Formats: sequence, C-alpha cells, structure tokens
Amino acid sequence: MPELSLRYRLLLFLYSNSNIAGCVLALFGLGLYFGGIIDRGWGLITAGLYGMGWIGWYRRKAEVGPMATDMSAEMLHDAFTRLVATAKTLPPEAKSKLTSIEQRLAGLLPRLAELRESADARAAHTISQTVLSYLPDAINRYLKLPPAFAALHVVTDGKTPTKLLIEQLGVLDQTLGEIETNLYSGDAVALAANGRFLSDKFGNTRSLF
Repeated sequence: MPELSLRYRLLLFLYSNSNIAGCVLALFGLGLYFGGIIDRGWGLITAGLYGMGWIGWYRRKAEVGPMATDMSAEMLHDAFTRLVATAKTLPPEAKSKLTSIEQRLAGLLPRLAELRESADARAAHTISQTVLSYLPDAINRYLKLPPAFAALHVVTDGKTPTKLLIEQLGVLDQTLGEIETNLYSGDAVALAANGRFLSDKFGNTRSLF
C-alpha cells in the first residue's frame, strides 16, 4: 500500500479506537463540569481523561513475523493457524478468500517436502512465503487500520483498503490454485503412465495360464 498523505494520516487518527475512547472519557469530563461536579482545573481533568482513554485503548496488533523458509509442513500449518486466529475481524469477503486459501494449503502442505525436492522448487518457496510473509504482511497491515477507515476511504486507484486486501488475498488464492493444478496434473499424468506400464506388463497375463 502506498504511503498515505497527511490528510489520510489525520483521518486514521480520527477514526482510531484510541481517539474514540479518549473522546468518550473527555465528554464524560465535560459532563462533570457542566453538571457542577468539577470546577477548577476542569480543562486539565478533561485532557487527562482523554489521555487515559487513548492510552488505555492503544495496543499493537500481534503479528506473525517471517521465519525460516525451510520450516516443516507442520510448523507452517501452525503458523497459518495462528494467523487465522488474528483475522477474525476481517470483512466477510476477505474471510471467504482466506478460507479458500486454507483449503488449498490443506492439500499442498503435506506435499511440501516433495515439491522442495522436485524440479519446480519455486512452488514450495511460494507456499512457504505465502504463509510466512505474503499473508501476514497483507492481513496485519489491514488490521492496523480503523474498520471505518478501511471500509470507507479510498486510498489508491479508487479502492478502499478493504478492496485492496480482498484483491491481494485473491491473487494469493489464485497462485496457490495454479500450483495445485500443476501438482495434480502431474499426478494424473504419472497415474496414466503407470496404467500403460501395467497394461504392457500384465495385459496378456491370462494367456500364460
């Protein structure tokens, strides 16, 4: 995602949960002032309440960082499971793409060692990087955005962050689908070749008896 302008950075701040929480507590402070409960120092009290709300809500999203690309299939599966656990707040269409990716990985990860030893080792690298880098980068960056900003504000090419995320997940899903097709096509060709071998070897077996 391209670097945001000052205007969009301001909008990100205004839409953030931290700012909203701070404003709620600041309004509570103003209510105390207009209700006659506090008088002197009401401005400092209100500002302090805002700061408490902002700091109390602020937290960084847990991220799944990149790891070694020679991880086992089991370790990659665990890393993907942890990533999915952080993605519960994604919009429905993005969740659908992530579910499709999960289904593809369920078939590809058990074949990872085989792919790494094959002539098309790039496919294994793509699978590993999808789990360790491409997906976490897209999802974690999206989750840092306030939901309203992500859904409503156009940031590039007429697209909102939500639209961009869905497109990126779609690209990854399609890429894994192509790896699936190549892998399973190879299986089908090998099966056909084995059938011809068996036919040649045992086709006339009955004539021997």
